[in-house]
Amino acid sequence: MLAAQQQSLGLGAPPPPPLGLQLHYRTSWQQPVLHHSVNGGEWRGVEMQQVVSGTGWWTAAQLQLDVAVAHSALGSGVSSHASGSGSPAPLLEFVITDGQHAWDKAPDGANYMIADPGRWRLSGGKLAQAATPPVMLVSDLDDTMIGDDASTAEFTRWWREEGVAAGGRLVFNTGRALDLFEALLVEKSSVMAEPDLLISSIGTRVYAKGPGGRWLEDEGYTALLGRGWALEAVREACYRALATVGKEAMHFRPPSEMSEHKVTCGVRINVLEKVLASVSADLAGAAVEHRMVISGSGDWRYMDLVPREAGKLQALEYARRTLGFEPEQTVAAGDSGNDIDMLEGQHRSIVVGNAHGELRAWAEARHAALASGAASGGELLLVEGHRASGILEGLQRFGFKKPGVAIGDSVLDLRAVAESGLFAGPLLSSHTAVFQQPTLNAFMALGRPAWLEARATLQRLLSAEEGRLRDDVRLRERALVSLRDVRMHLPAGIGDYTDFYASREHATNMGRMFRVYANALQPNWLHLPVGYHGRASSIVVSGTDVRRPWGQALPPAPAGEGATGGTAAPGAPVFQPCAALDYELEMGCLIGPGNELGAPIPVDRAADHIFGLVLVNDWSARDLQRWEYVPLGPFTSKSFATSLSPWVVTLEALQPFAVAAPPQEAPCPLPYLRQPPGQRTNFNISLEVALQPAGSGGGGGSGSGGEARAAEATVVTRSNLRTLYWTLPQMIAHHTAGGCNLRPGDLLATGTLSCEGPQGAGCLQEATWNSSRPVRLADGSERCFLQDGDSVVVSGYCQGEGYRVGFGECCGAVLPALPPPA
Repeated sequence: MLAAQQQSLGLGAPPPPPLGLQLHYRTSWQQPVLHHSVNGGEWRGVEMQQVVSGTGWWTAAQLQLDVAVAHSALGSGVSSHASGSGSPAPLLEFVITDGQHAWDKAPDGANYMIADPGRWRLSGGKLAQAATPPVMLVSDLDDTMIGDDASTAEFTRWWREEGVAAGGRLVFNTGRALDLFEALLVEKSSVMAEPDLLISSIGTRVYAKGPGGRWLEDEGYTALLGRGWALEAVREACYRALATVGKEAMHFRPPSEMSEHKVTCGVRINVLEKVLASVSADLAGAAVEHRMVISGSGDWRYMDLVPREAGKLQALEYARRTLGFEPEQTVAAGDSGNDIDMLEGQHRSIVVGNAHGELRAWAEARHAALASGAASGGELLLVEGHRASGILEGLQRFGFKKPGVAIGDSVLDLRAVAESGLFAGPLLSSHTAVFQQPTLNAFMALGRPAWLEARATLQRLLSAEEGRLRDDVRLRERALVSLRDVRMHLPAGIGDYTDFYASREHATNMGRMFRVYANALQPNWLHLPVGYHGRASSIVVSGTDVRRPWGQALPPAPAGEGATGGTAAPGAPVFQPCAALDYELEMGCLIGPGNELGAPIPVDRAADHIFGLVLVNDWSARDLQRWEYVPLGPFTSKSFATSLSPWVVTLEALQPFAVAAPPQEAPCPLPYLRQPPGQRTNFNISLEVALQPAGSGGGGGSGSGGEARAAEATVVTRSNLRTLYWTLPQMIAHHTAGGCNLRPGDLLATGTLSCEGPQGAGCLQEATWNSSRPVRLADGSERCFLQDGDSVVVSGYCQGEGYRVGFGECCGAVLPALPPPA
């Protein structure tokens, strides 16, 4: 299973919303009223609010739920449409009325029932959890949203069908004044949606629809603009500049294009610098806080002077806070230099294919700066589609995450399967909302019985005897997506990450390398699985390139003193880019159901808490690690990046490959870690690491062509999980022995996996015996540690009789270090 991103319209999931429920309802009624009861409590009536940008759509204000109430409902097993007298009360029970005599109930005549928090939609008697995560789209109008009626109409259809129902909101951010915008609404009424908020006059006004359909100015925003602004001083500065260059080179725009917080002039390009210098000097002298916005093309430019607190970006941020969206839920779209202001924030941005040259040049430079780390901000896309079609393309490329299963060269979309009612078993039928989530956490939390039911359902759907998926063309088109059209994501929201040191071969080799050969293992190593707390925030999905980190390290030891840990006193450390960057071949398990704080997990029941296994590359900065690890272990030397494969192979799929772990007899583990001898707690998983030098055809980890990489990469490690000394159940038992609670989605990694054999070393430091015997690559070059541009590809598989279970790849390329921090 994986968290895959289908190329469909929507966005990556926002951070978890406050625990609550939001309902969107489609009707032709003039004023629907929601009559509802939360968890069997008192019935109340709430007038629903119309969504301006969605014709016929209404919404109930977010219904905040008591945490205990919501958790009770989540565990109750109540379905969205069914309840019985012996069942626990649903989270939300409701009907909707037109406020007079008409009632909307479930098709069977019963009340509607909702069991889980989240965003729900009700249309035509069908109640379903919203499939598309919410987005606040902030779009320029001329030549972005409009300019091609067909593409505008296409966007509007999608927005009203999908965007609004998922909780999305539409904002127009335009240089037009209100009267010009209202005229445009009349002109484009058949193809263009009305916005939920209007930002006009280059971010100097914000409007919302009021009673009677009138657009009302947001007085709170307008009040912000008065600080440090002096309209008369601004106009006087422009008059002085005009007097200097003459009316032939400069003029004031008509009053309809200006306001008390916006002065606009047309200026010929040949005198623009002179006018800007004159106006800036005068306003500085008058202590007027202002911003200049220059736009246009050809011989003339528009010069807009607005308060410092105004502007397209400032107004966008105000709208975002007003409507309650996070930056990652917000997308801005524009086509001209006038839009640069609003495209520079922390939100995501789209530059449409018909963008002016100045905006494209800016976007290309900013895209490069964001990619290199020289600038910070939200993701920026330059799309091919023009105008509204480009907006749709951008939303499509941003994509939204959803779970899927690999089927050959396709991905089976579990959300589509769930929406078709095919997860109909006793455990999953009431919890299909888990397949609407952007990660697998909710599904993993259900536990092994639900996983087995899902597995059996999918096996039946894909069998020759079951015809639903084979014969239903529309379902097949929705549910089966080509692997070429998906973008991988981390399979889980990883809240905590623990890395162990569980391979005896690796621990022995490292001990011999840096300590006494005869006593390579630390005294505690054979008594407990050694581990440390890793950094979850820097775990990245396979294909993400890794930046060489900076940190403290000791300079190379003088000749004759040894560089492997002699007794000479260390010199002063230096702050430098890592000079000894390494990979570490590991595997990890993702936790399913957790345990309560203070309640250990017994070793004989630990496997029930493991959802599945993934590939891991725990990138390591050896020179930084060597200096910092005493006495508390590694810190900055490992916290900069850990790569994870997007595919999760479940424990059920691995059972045919289960094998006994190495003997643990001298010494025998303490009782809480003891497992019966010969118990099949490890798995026969073949693992490889290939290293591809820069410039040998494939490039970075995220864009390497498979054929070029296979032809020119060198396999530098071959190992197997079956040799793991401390087993995954033992790691869980030890981790929780003191009462530590694990949670769904937590990652436990094995540590470097080494085995006997000429290529059995699980990292370069071990393979080269701390740089004393470099690894030779297929192109003739040698490596002691990774160089900039090198790509590392971790892969794994289980070989059965006539079939193979693969883990995919966990890959990444090394990017050069950034300039030194200031």
